[in-house]
Amino acid sequence: MADSCGAPTPPSAPATNKSGRKVMCVKFQKELPGLDTVPWPGELGQRVFDNVSKDAWKLWEDRMKMILNEY
Repeated sequence: MADSCGAPTPPSAPATNKSGRKVMCVKFQKELPGLDTVPWPGELGQRVFDNVSKDAWKLWEDRMKMILNEY
């Protein structure tokens, strides 16, 4: 999913979160709904929670699923 300038675009139906919390997404470079919970304990999980949108997290999960299925 890339537009003409090579930047990825979020999925067509934006995800929403229960809390209404928004984050400045490092993948899409705009303010989008954030994750509902910290995905992992510790500093890395907190960084993901603070900086990754729900849409970007979904793309990451789909990519990891595809890579795992290839093995």
